[in-house]
Amino acid sequence: MTLHFLLGYLVSDHTFVNNYKLDKMKKNRMLFHFVWVFIFYLAFTFDVVFKSGLGIFLFVLAIGFNIAIDLLRKRYKNPILEISALAFYIVLSLVSTSMFLTSFISPEFSWYLVGMILATVGVTYFIRRFKIIDPVKSDSVGISERLALFIFVFAQKIEFVIITVVVALLYRLIFSLIFSGKSKKEWVADNKKEWVISPVAGLIVSYIWFFIMRMIF
Repeated sequence: MTLHFLLGYLVSDHTFVNNYKLDKMKKNRMLFHFVWVFIFYLAFTFDVVFKSGLGIFLFVLAIGFNIAIDLLRKRYKNPILEISALAFYIVLSLVSTSMFLTSFISPEFSWYLVGMILATVGVTYFIRRFKIIDPVKSDSVGISERLALFIFVFAQKIEFVIITVVVALLYRLIFSLIFSGKSKKEWVADNKKEWVISPVAGLIVSYIWFFIMRMIF
């Protein structure tokens, strides 16, 4: 199974945008977002979808459904839409698997990229959802930390995994505290859950995905 269409959705609505802000986007910003939705799907599928009528149909369907989901966010809560969207793009990826077997993004690489997104912004979605961090707050430190952890887990470099966790903790203690504008006591109280949950969740997702891919490939 290839995951090109699922990859397009995850990148469009999670990787380069705060998913929790999509329902609050103004009309002009939303139109700009739709341009990027088109570009991201094109980037992951262009070498395959235009070779057949079915490919063009699936390409248009994928973008159309993504736009519909984004518009529905203005009326309905995210969790229901996310489950629906993920289910739709998993099915669409399954249906289109035979088309993408010869894509420049190999099946294995499509899985790798999806796993990377789940370990980084996927975890961010849930820690925002459960108010571990403010939903509108940036999670650049956590995402960077989990990205490095994902890469080192797949490279089976446990020593670099440990170094990443230590460096991320030191960065939070030094730079994040300085830029927060809060007292040390206040800042620690607000962020101590994130210190633990971010690397732990990143490692759990990374290792689960690592073993899933080992079984498949």
